[in-house]
Amino acid sequence: PYYSRLRQEIEHFGGVVEKFIGDAVVAIFGVPLAHEDDAERAVRAGLSITEAIEEMNETGSAQLQVRVGVNTGEAVVDLHPRHREQAAVVGDVANTASRLQQVAPVGGVVVGELTYRSTRDAIDYDELEPVVVKGKPDPLPIWRATGAGSRLDFDFGAANEVALVGREHELALLDSIYGRTVEESSPQLVTISGEPGVGKSRLVREFGALLESQGAGALWRQGHCLSYGKGIAFLALEEIVKAHTGILKTDNRTQATDKLDHAIQAAIEDDSETEWVKARLAALIGTGSLETTSSTDWGESFAAWASFFEAIASSRPLVIVFEDLHWADPALLDFIEYLAEWTTGVPMLVLCTARGDLLESRTQWGGGLRNSTTLSLTPLGGDETNQLLHELVADRSLEEQFRSTLFERSGGNPLYTVEFVRMLQERGIPTAKDASKTIPMPETVQAIIAARLDTLSAPQKTVLHGAAVLGKVFWTGAASDIGDMDRETVRRHLRELARKELLLKARRSSIAHEDEYSFRHPMIRDVAYGQIPRLVRAGQHRSAALWFEGIPGTELGDHVELIAHHYNAALSYARASGGAAGEGPVVSSAIRALEMAGDRALQLDAGKAYSYYHDTIQLLAEEASERPGMLAKATEAGWLSGQLDPAAAEHDYEVATTGLLAQGNSLAAGEVMVKSARVIWERGDATRSRALLNEAVALLEEQPPGRELAFAYAQAAGERWASDLSRECLEWSDRTLDLAERLGMTKQIVQARGFRGCARCELGDPAGLDDVREALRVGLDMGLAHETAVQYNNLGYLVWQTKGPDEALEIYRPGIEFAERRGQRIDAMTMRSSTQEALFDTGQWDDLVAAADEVLRWDSVHSGSQAGALALIDKAQVLLWRGHIEDAAALQEEFLPRARETKDGKVKVPALITAIHISRSRERFAAASSLVEELGDACGDGSKEWSRHLLDVLRILSSVLPLEAMEALLPGADVTSTRLKHARLTGEAILAEVKGEFKLAADRYVEAVSAWATYGSVVEQARSQAGAGRCLLELGRDEEAARCLNDARGVFLELEDHSLVSELDTYMEKVPAVDLRDLQESTPPSHAAGGDSAGSSEEVTVTLNPAD
Repeated sequence: PYYSRLRQEIEHFGGVVEKFIGDAVVAIFGVPLAHEDDAERAVRAGLSITEAIEEMNETGSAQLQVRVGVNTGEAVVDLHPRHREQAAVVGDVANTASRLQQVAPVGGVVVGELTYRSTRDAIDYDELEPVVVKGKPDPLPIWRATGAGSRLDFDFGAANEVALVGREHELALLDSIYGRTVEESSPQLVTISGEPGVGKSRLVREFGALLESQGAGALWRQGHCLSYGKGIAFLALEEIVKAHTGILKTDNRTQATDKLDHAIQAAIEDDSETEWVKARLAALIGTGSLETTSSTDWGESFAAWASFFEAIASSRPLVIVFEDLHWADPALLDFIEYLAEWTTGVPMLVLCTARGDLLESRTQWGGGLRNSTTLSLTPLGGDETNQLLHELVADRSLEEQFRSTLFERSGGNPLYTVEFVRMLQERGIPTAKDASKTIPMPETVQAIIAARLDTLSAPQKTVLHGAAVLGKVFWTGAASDIGDMDRETVRRHLRELARKELLLKARRSSIAHEDEYSFRHPMIRDVAYGQIPRLVRAGQHRSAALWFEGIPGTELGDHVELIAHHYNAALSYARASGGAAGEGPVVSSAIRALEMAGDRALQLDAGKAYSYYHDTIQLLAEEASERPGMLAKATEAGWLSGQLDPAAAEHDYEVATTGLLAQGNSLAAGEVMVKSARVIWERGDATRSRALLNEAVALLEEQPPGRELAFAYAQAAGERWASDLSRECLEWSDRTLDLAERLGMTKQIVQARGFRGCARCELGDPAGLDDVREALRVGLDMGLAHETAVQYNNLGYLVWQTKGPDEALEIYRPGIEFAERRGQRIDAMTMRSSTQEALFDTGQWDDLVAAADEVLRWDSVHSGSQAGALALIDKAQVLLWRGHIEDAAALQEEFLPRARETKDGKVKVPALITAIHISRSRERFAAASSLVEELGDACGDGSKEWSRHLLDVLRILSSVLPLEAMEALLPGADVTSTRLKHARLTGEAILAEVKGEFKLAADRYVEAVSAWATYGSVVEQARSQAGAGRCLLELGRDEEAARCLNDARGVFLELEDHSLVSELDTYMEKVPAVDLRDLQESTPPSHAAGGDSAGSSEEVTVTLNPAD
């Protein structure tokens, strides 16, 4: 009676008795067919068994005790054991269930974590203390089932085509947003968010149908993000571009290039932009290549892609759809936000669908964009669910029969309701009586879909499993190869699966002569894939890779990442299932595909490339000849993406170099040494970096001159320029130019010509500006982005030194605009930082603060940049002079540690100067004294970086350094930089004042006033006026002193420099009574904004209102 009663209870709930072991019983649920509530059935059976044992104890003489353990998970099941009435199950899930049974209390049902999570809305539980069981390293969380509940809420779903219900408001809102987009030519970003199955994709399809029915004339382009395939960062965007250009997967490189050219020419009218856009789009779709791009610097690609879409939308309203954005790589999310933020003046609607995961992982998604809307879909209400049921079920009585149950189970999720009803219709429920006992009520969407799939015939399921290996989108030929079936049979089964609404057939295939299908919902694919045994998956992934490799036109390379994914998956599953014997050919193919995928990813995303290269290295044997070269590739990608710190990158480069030299590959070793020297330079060790760079050059010069040597020469020229070795920079620049011009290396030509121009200017040759201007012209003509932006910045700096701040700003501003337009955000921020010195000179301090704030907003994401450190310093200076001392001190807490860490004089010297002024203003004189000593060391280290801050250095150190040391800081009389000439003149005045030679000091200050006025520095002009006033006051020339002090005070008052105004007031108090009105009548109008004044000090004064 005991055994038969237990079998009765188990089979009543749809379970199968696997075996009896003594008085123990092993039962399986979900075999031979899966049900959506198998976990719940098992728990209910356990509860029923405990009740049955109690009943048997009450009516029989024997007193029985029972413990029940329930666990859920994947297992290998033999459906055809020797005894037909049994099944055999093997796996950890069964072993764990046995352990749970052993720790269960007498008369109790204990479940594991997955069972609890799957049934907690249907079963009531008490949580127990975690237990330690054999074979498990960590304690297992367990729960005791106390009874059947009725709380139902499911979280997963799959899509279905039925009448749209309950989304009228959302559809009208989309239509309204589109109307505003067209009427105002204003791009909009709309994100439709909601739980799986709530109807996001369906709403998008309905919106598309609405536009089509309205004859809106919109161009609709759509791409899908994949849940698998490491490194397919921009696949959705690639789909969109290929759809617009008409490129098929079967097109060869020439065909694809021609189609791309035609599409670009049709969209973009500006010929100067076409080559630039083409290069970035070609890299995206695989027909072209670019030099290495850091994973944090896609700016130029983003700008080009956005320009392409903007051009398309300028002639016709454009709707761009990104589906399943919760699976998107961060890079694609960055681009979509970029597209929404920077595109202007065209009717473009960017429409995205995503689960709530997106907003959880990217909390600021769309934040701050005034043209962004997030549309959150909520579950349907009771009336709407009833309406949906009416659409789904033709039999009205059947609808009434299941209405309350379905609403409770679905929680208003339309997809859950749809899939539930369809499963019931496919299985056929003849009567209400039968339905009340045997209807498999779904507890999760995975269970719903698994139950539907188990209604398929064996051949249909085989085809579906093969399709799942390929992904959400697949083709008839691939499914045929994977399933080892003839095409016609596969085609017939696919049509039947589409009729069952599991698949959708595409109107137009992306591969010629192949029917293209997709899973109606990704969840269907996921569940189907999960049903495939691991060893079978291994073989099918290999078949998928071979099929992709055999597609005509594989030289296009747009599916190399998929090939890599399939080969890697094949190896992973083969090894996990113990079936790795004979894997050699698969390993070789995986290595080849992963390296190709890394090479392609490197064009757009160094981070993804690093992942591919790293996986490749893991597959290579230690003694493999390819290993050093692959390590060099991985190191470069890891360094550029920030995934390798400088120390690790240097170590890996050294290992790669050793390996390459051992192989006799001097060219590759030399190139790696150059890259390693760059890393060492970034670590602040210029001496060791230069030594390695020289060693690399010597090694490469032993070989026939080529690309590697030109690359090394260019790096050497740049290193000499950064080290203030102008003469050496000039020599290396000439070497680079000679070789690069012979090899046609345009980027190196532009770099070297720019370095040469900078060096010539530093050496006193004003014609160096012509070199930089020529480098800028070539960069613009050749469509180079980064290199051109660098030349804008170099030219702006040189003009600031030689011509003045106003002319420099006229170069910086279009340079910033160019860099922003070409996506070079780092270069744009660097130039904004450079403008801050010119803006300070001209007295445009409000503009300086605005520029600094913009740089700092960017730096908050790209922390640690030199531009960010300089922005902190310059903003702190303005805050300090304007009397906001504590605000400036707060910024010092950020900029001073950063400046010390960089060891770069361009940052460290102004940081120390500003910190000294802040400490003195806060009366923290001990700290100021320590900082002054540190500044003295920085200025005495042989570097010339402090020279642009000569006057600040002299003013600070004049009280602590001997006069001889002060005089040694002055540049020689042969200095050629206009700014440095004026600084020398002013420095002579400062030293004369320190010596007490007030007549000489006053004369020098007056000369400096005129010089700075001509140059355009309002601030230094006023400071020189103040110096002249102090010296004239010492000489007893009170009226002249009062005029100079008054003029200087007017400038600083207008600048809101309260510190210097207060200082000048102190001096003005020492002047005998002078009628300020008389002074004003004898002076010309003010030039506080830096006008074109020239001549004597009286001709460049700034007056004060009498009331002041």
